[in-house]
Amino acid sequence: MDNWPCLLDNCMAFVKTILQPTADGMVSEGFTFTGVLYAGLILTTADPKVIEFNCRFGDPETQVVLPRMESDFVQTVLDVLDGKQPKLAWNEKTAVGVVLASSGIRAATKKAGKLGDLAALPEYALLFHAGTKKSGTDWLTNGGRVLLVTRLGDDLRSARDAVNNDLDRIKTDAVFFRKDIGHHALEATE
Repeated sequence: MDNWPCLLDNCMAFVKTILQPTADGMVSEGFTFTGVLYAGLILTTADPKVIEFNCRFGDPETQVVLPRMESDFVQTVLDVLDGKQPKLAWNEKTAVGVVLASSGIRAATKKAGKLGDLAALPEYALLFHAGTKKSGTDWLTNGGRVLLVTRLGDDLRSARDAVNNDLDRIKTDAVFFRKDIGHHALEATE
């Protein structure tokens, strides 16, 4: 699964055929909504399809999108709650995030598997812990989705290469992850 924090021209079909009609329908039926409406979509060979709608930020998508946000997040939330149009500012960087999952997630999830040295990663590598547990100086797996590593770069290739380098530093037999994240987006943009 690739989470694209950018809109390619052909992805505007999502907005025109799914998102805008959903918003228009909510308005026409008198639904007042304040908050985040997350659309889980999948791109099929024919056209985009809706998997789900949720009234929350998507996970792990949020960990790829929010690092690019330069606006004050709390002020943005307060503005939305007050019915004001938030002033959003985004940096021009590209973000790539990869989920590390416990080995055996499809069967018996392994717990207490030792992760590689997270301290060896650069300080600007963003780590989002999920199923981890600290034991002394070690980080251990403690669930299915273990960790998400996100990196920002000047372009998609540099962000993807940076996150893959980070993954090579911390990989162990306790986790697995995909090395092809960002591949489809690179093909579409190069």
